[in-house]
Amino acid sequence: MNIPGIEYDWKALSIKQPAASLIIEGEKSIENRNPRQYKDATLRGKWIMIHASKTPRLSDQYTTSPGLKDRFPRGAIIGLARIEGVYTANNIQDPADRQWAHDEDACILFSDVIKLHVPVDAPGGLNTWTLKPPPTWSPPRVLSKKDATLSPDDLRDWRKQQEAKYRVQSLSKRVALINILLALQRREYVVTRTQTV
Repeated sequence: MNIPGIEYDWKALSIKQPAASLIIEGEKSIENRNPRQYKDATLRGKWIMIHASKTPRLSDQYTTSPGLKDRFPRGAIIGLARIEGVYTANNIQDPADRQWAHDEDACILFSDVIKLHVPVDAPGGLNTWTLKPPPTWSPPRVLSKKDATLSPDDLRDWRKQQEAKYRVQSLSKRVALINILLALQRREYVVTRTQTV
């Protein structure tokens, strides 16, 4: 298995638990997404960081059971996976993979999977997002109806709050990226799934 190189433009995919951990443990091979946003030509063969979303799926059971909490961390990068391709459910032949595929979705099939020994805390994002933040920030050009009704002073305060929030998220992403790259350099990972492409 080829371990990914050290790069600074890593993409990440936020996935709700327990699906994120099942992928990293090698038990789940497919993530289903909107077919309009996920295309085979742009993703095939690329490595992507798997981010366990903060959004819970296990309800109260998740938060009350220490065992589940340890197995299904949230709000962190828990591993990396290489995308074999993006298919429709009908094009997936292997029954082990097919069981995870949803009809009419884009089925992202993972091949090589690496589990980080220690999850790295990181803010998530929608769809596929870049872990490294852009160097500059600017507020939205089009304000929502609520924001458009703010007085000039309130709008100035809102912009300052947004910029402060961005700086915190930006720092968190940079720290997370450095920690993940260091973990890869030290080979602090476990290969949990590999298949021939």
